[in-house]
Amino acid sequence: MQDTIPSLPWSRYRVWHGHKILILRSTNFSREVEEIAARKNEFGICIAIEDSENLRDLPSLCRERRFTAVAVADVAQVTPSTRERLRGGGVKYIQLGDLYEDLTRKVSYTAIDAKEITPAPHHLLADFMRWLVSVILAVGGLILTLPLFFAIGVAVWFEDRNAVFFIQERLGKNGRPFNLFKFRSMTPPDETVWTGDWLKTDWSVGEASRVTAVGRILRSYKLDDLPQLLNVIRGDMNAVGPRAETRRGFEERSRVISGYAHRLTVKPGMAGWGLINTYQNAIEKLQVDLYYIKYRSLRFDLTIFVMTAWQIVRSLVQHSAGAVLRVLHVTDNGKGK
Repeated sequence: MQDTIPSLPWSRYRVWHGHKILILRSTNFSREVEEIAARKNEFGICIAIEDSENLRDLPSLCRERRFTAVAVADVAQVTPSTRERLRGGGVKYIQLGDLYEDLTRKVSYTAIDAKEITPAPHHLLADFMRWLVSVILAVGGLILTLPLFFAIGVAVWFEDRNAVFFIQERLGKNGRPFNLFKFRSMTPPDETVWTGDWLKTDWSVGEASRVTAVGRILRSYKLDDLPQLLNVIRGDMNAVGPRAETRRGFEERSRVISGYAHRLTVKPGMAGWGLINTYQNAIEKLQVDLYYIKYRSLRFDLTIFVMTAWQIVRSLVQHSAGAVLRVLHVTDNGKGK
């Protein structure tokens, strides 16, 4: 089955463009995948559901109804001889978990709960290359943004005459603590109090009210994260990886979310798969992060880094263009008067 799946996990959904997929409905998870796939019409996927009771005629059914792929919850549902006949007829055969990943670009929580997540294997050479590339990118980024460091530092201090940097203990690989550096974007917090929900990923009302005017701008362009370049150079983080967690946040979420400890099997990063994909809560965030951990490679890291940089540049251009248009609009109105 592996020869039908491309080596680039983040673009595997392209395989299913134009395919008519038969999902064998047998579990609640198969129904979940069915609903997700039905919403992916923009990828040209046509879904049809059949009962999985009589599978001996599966190759004939696929031929008659022109199915080009079959997705099942369990490989054992279909006998080896039937799988061979499917392949002989040009029908792809895939597990529901793989199809779910291809369509959503995240790992299913069903797999996490069943402890079926197998992270990408660690190789000393690959880890060394990842570290080397991270340091090179961080040093280059630090040199390029050094003038910004001075300008941002002055702006942060000038607003309320408070600390320029925000330093907080976070957890690194295997739970090793380190001090994370950021430009301060909020008024100093009371770290003994948390009024939000640990399963949510958005701010509580109290946190949102502490964001400063300068901090709001920094967060819009992710400029408050620039000092983390120092963390990458120090070896606390990689250029790419899951977001670094606070100890309390990790402990609270691990207590209620199965498999949450998997996030600490790799170093955290400045850029990450979670930053360029959307999620609604901590569980979905874990699904996105584990997708990265499962398929982690240097090539995947470089792709994420480039995509993140592109998002930031695009945001800067869009906001700059909007500001110019607003100025021109005001100028034209002034001339009209």
